[in-house]
Formats: sequence, C-alpha cells, structure tokens
Amino acid sequence: ELPHPSVAQLVPKRVLPSLQPKVANKEFETQVRAAVTSLLDEFSKSFGKAPLADSSPQARETRRRTLLYELNNSGGYFSLKERLKKAVVRIVRESFHRTDESQLPAGAETDRFYAELYVHLVKLAHSTLHEIFYPQPLPAGDVAAAAGRAGVGAAMGG
Repeated sequence: ELPHPSVAQLVPKRVLPSLQPKVANKEFETQVRAAVTSLLDEFSKSFGKAPLADSSPQARETRRRTLLYELNNSGGYFSLKERLKKAVVRIVRESFHRTDESQLPAGAETDRFYAELYVHLVKLAHSTLHEIFYPQPLPAGDVAAAAGRAGVGAAMGG
C-alpha cells in the first residue's frame, strides 16, 4: 500500500512578494537582445547580410542615417523604446524600490538617483551586448551562426 502524501507535499510552498527573485534585470536583458535582433534584421533587410565592401567613414555614416530614417518611419524605433521603457520601469520598482515619480525627492537626490539608474542600465546593456557579439567559444556546429552575427556587427561599424 502506498503512503498518503502529507499536506506539505500537496500544497506548494508560498513565496512572499518581497522574497520573490528579482527578474527585472533578466527582462531588460531579454529586451536588449530583442532590440539587437530587430536592429540587425532591419540592417540586413536594408543593406544585405554580407559585410559591406565600402567601410569608409562617409559610407558608414550614410548607412547609419539610412537605418535611423527607416527605423523612425516604420515605427520600429518607437516600439523598441516602449519595450525597453517597460523593462526600465520594472527595474526602478524592483532594484530602486520606487513606484512612481512622487517618491523622487527634489534636487540633488533626484540627480543622484538618475545617475545610479543610468549606470545600472548601461552596465546591463553592455554586458548583454558583450554576450551577443563576443560569445563564449561555441561547439563546432554553432560557429557558422556566430560568424554571421559578427559579420553584420562589423558591417555596422561595431
């Protein structure tokens, strides 16, 4: 005969809201990855997948302006900004314990808060970009996929 399960086995353990794992940073990293993928797709659509032969500063500036023009006209820039904005708001709530602007003190403390937030976001974005464009060594089968990403990044001037 099988033993009957105890109540503790039947009822899952409850995680209190203040003790839940912080996921805002992961959400921000996910949105940065999605933004990079979207930008690379738009770049590939506009200029092709192969690295471009003309890498002069003038040609790179022309490609950059063309890409920005396309992103602004297609609404791509706005959608990227809105997705990142949601992730940033979540970071502010989780990491900095702020729920709205009324909790911001006036003056120098507000400036310090924005400076700390900026540093935090830039560190997260840089680490995510580094993981994307300089990944850890891959198994032999995945080398071709990584080479394609690096080629597009080099064509953008990165």
